[in-house]
Amino acid sequence: MADVLTRLFPEEAEAAALGAALMDPSAFGTLAALVKAEDFFRPRHRDIFRVMEALHTEGGEINQVTVGDRLRVEGQECGGYLSSLVSQTPTSLAVGSYAREVGEFSRRRELIVSAGKIAALGYTETDVEAATGKAIEMLLAIPASRPREAAISDVLLRMMAVDYSNSFHLPWKALDFFTHGLSPGQLW
Repeated sequence: MADVLTRLFPEEAEAAALGAALMDPSAFGTLAALVKAEDFFRPRHRDIFRVMEALHTEGGEINQVTVGDRLRVEGQECGGYLSSLVSQTPTSLAVGSYAREVGEFSRRRELIVSAGKIAALGYTETDVEAATGKAIEMLLAIPASRPREAAISDVLLRMMAVDYSNSFHLPWKALDFFTHGLSPGQLW
């Protein structure tokens, strides 16, 4: 399983995302909006992101010197690694693209781990209904897309909370089934 997860490691995208934020501190806002530290596969990349996040929160400057100093204070030696991140980054303008790739691969890894746990439930759980419920909970915990906090379960709960009683039903049954008709405020 670890070998499969290692193959789902977008090394270039992770390096480029961090390098972009080091090159252009304003790029960190875009990066932070799309990923969290846990999305990075490499522990070293997670640590660098956490330091950038702390500096950003404190209102500090994000660059090779400040990030390197903070890492050294925390007892981590970064050597020329931060410089190599910057030198490997083609442009800071594509930080959103790099970040989306990091997030996508993170969700793939989460999906694989959840699938393994679900398979184990199928072999070990004696109560099929309980196993099905646990499997659904595991899948709903995986975020559907960014922002990270918007999990599939959140989207479904929001859809269920809408009052469809005063909806205008559409003449296309299939579309009407998925939209529950048009409610005031959706299009007008």
